[in-house]
Amino acid sequence: KHDIHFEVIAPELQVTIKGPRIRYLDRRATHIVEVGNSGTATARDISLVMQLPRGLKFVSTDHHGRYESQQHTVYWQLEKLPANVQDAVTITTLPMETGNHIMKLDGKANLGITDRFEHVMRVESVPQLSFTIADEADPIEEGSDTTYEIRVINKGTRTATNVIVGADLPPQLQPI
Repeated sequence: KHDIHFEVIAPELQVTIKGPRIRYLDRRATHIVEVGNSGTATARDISLVMQLPRGLKFVSTDHHGRYESQQHTVYWQLEKLPANVQDAVTITTLPMETGNHIMKLDGKANLGITDRFEHVMRVESVPQLSFTIADEADPIEEGSDTTYEIRVINKGTRTATNVIVGADLPPQLQPI
């Protein structure tokens, strides 16, 4: 009787997307795309493919990533990834539509190794109010009337509702 001991070695691929889960319209969102090999052998000929939802506009990426506008997809290639090593790339997008947007990431390596990850980012609109106050006459003579104009401007991406404008006047001024 003979016992033969052997160890099977193989790469194992994991892909993930890390980044904001909530973003506002017209504000850039940067995500980190991670690829790891928790296996016992080097993974080779790795390709990462991220399918962007239509509501996100591609802005930039690093590590020689290539954006294909026809497919609205970003591609990265990695020659090899040793066992127990992780690598990462970044991608920046600009939200153009409200709602839930799913970023789909596929990782593939030789020997038919694959992994998939989906990241959901909710895009919301937000009101952004600012105001200015201007008086008609300056200086104001004692006992005279003047008018103050208050302008409220919404520079946001959503309608502001229930806006209340109030003013505190010093005892020397009386509203008319």
